[in-house]
Amino acid sequence: MTITRPSKLIRDYLRKTFNKEVVEWFADVTDNDFDTVGGITRKDIRNACIIRSKDTIPTMHMKISLFRYEIQQAHLKPDIYGIPTLDFHESVVYLPQVVIHWKERSDIANANNRAPIKAQCSIRYKGAYESRADLVALKTKIKGIFTTGQSLHHWTKGKNKYSYRDKIKGYEMIVTAGTVDDAKDVISKMLAIQNDVINNDYLTTSTTDRSFAARETIQVAGRIFEKPKRRPAGEVYFSRAEFKIHGMPKDLVLVSVDGKSPDESL
Repeated sequence: MTITRPSKLIRDYLRKTFNKEVVEWFADVTDNDFDTVGGITRKDIRNACIIRSKDTIPTMHMKISLFRYEIQQAHLKPDIYGIPTLDFHESVVYLPQVVIHWKERSDIANANNRAPIKAQCSIRYKGAYESRADLVALKTKIKGIFTTGQSLHHWTKGKNKYSYRDKIKGYEMIVTAGTVDDAKDVISKMLAIQNDVINNDYLTTSTTDRSFAARETIQVAGRIFEKPKRRPAGEVYFSRAEFKIHGMPKDLVLVSVDGKSPDESL
């Protein structure tokens, strides 16, 4: 099939954007990837999704469909309980926030046949944000706290709840971690964003002997459904940092290592 000029423009654009997304999704793949599925490695699958310089329109469409529906399983995304952002901002007023996200490595999640475990923690941000320089400084601060060279901050998410409440400074965080040391590490790094340090007097612990290993089920209309696993345990790694403020419908992505592009204005 002959590639017309509009088709060539589409292909060139997808090679810059779509291929980047594929590479970031398979970031855990190395040149010595021996993890096979039916004799096919993740490296083979990644290469099969990459759009090449001579791919035709049908071939590109097939590769996009393979990545979206077979690899990412976009059609299986859960329903979302929520309201449009503008409606939320009309009804809820909140102070500026910095939200930090962590996520389990995809290779570990794939090996356990599950979606990656995720975690997040937020603080009220009391610093300046009016200028671009203000947020660039915040971005640099966060990168210095949660990323060190090629190393990302990581900790073990678990079943115990650790709460940190400092009413005077406006901090209220709940961290579900495996140990108190993990919780203190997360809280300390969150506080460091605003040059504060942890005060153990504000830390409370809620442990449980309950095992969350088994998946609960529920029967509806004669069908058995498996409930989401509560308090999943696993190692999670820093993935991105967001800045949220009332009146700005779209959150600013300050730092990202999970494929979600940081705001280009920063």
